[in-house]
Amino acid sequence: MSPLLLNPAPLLSEDELEKYRNRIQLWQIFFASPYEWMDFRKGKVNPKYPDFKHKDTGEALWIRTDDPPWIKRQLDILDSRLVYQNFQEQLSSIEDMSF
Repeated sequence: MSPLLLNPAPLLSEDELEKYRNRIQLWQIFFASPYEWMDFRKGKVNPKYPDFKHKDTGEALWIRTDDPPWIKRQLDILDSRLVYQNFQEQLSSIEDMSF
């Protein structure tokens, strides 16, 4: 069994454990193809609205305080890559405008 899918709390019921494993698996799917997901974190006004939603399937993810630490680390890495990519795109468009 993958260490990412270990029982987070030995007192979880089978149903709760299955939900946990499904959520962790969905995070793995998210990080495998983050560009297939819409990011609602910045404009989110209702906490019941998901942080991420898959563009095709409609599956939703919420960032939770009890998520494994690797999820926050991966989100930090993804965010830093997106900031760098946006910077590169803006720089490229400025260079295209110069004569």
